Amino acid sequence: MVEFALTLPIVVLMLLLMVEVGLLIVDQVRLVHLCRDATRAASISNDPVNAARNTMSDDEVTVRVVEDRLSVTVVVESVHHTDLPLIGALLPDVTMSERLTMAWEGQPGTSTIG
Repeated sequence: MVEFALTLPIVVLMLLLMVEVGLLIVDQVRLVHLCRDATRAASISNDPVNAARNTMSDDEVTVRVVEDRLSVTVVVESVHHTDLPLIGALLPDVTMSERLTMAWEGQPGTSTIG
């Protein structure tokens, strides 16, 4: 019983850490999908900035669009808040970023990027 009482807090912390890493991985995969959707919308639109921003449903996601004559690059950033009990206080928040470039399929010369 004594050994169990001594190891239980360590086991609980390890389990909570594994759950937090799992949540971080889920958020990263979600960010990859958001970036892909935003880049696709920006690449086929005549207004890439608004098209990319309109695909985002999450207010905590930041979108930047970089356009040249042949391609559109979308950078999506988000902060993963570590809110789990015990572990959240020990780990800092993680800033995640995803970048994707696609060929621009919009009409040349009609973009409103400033």
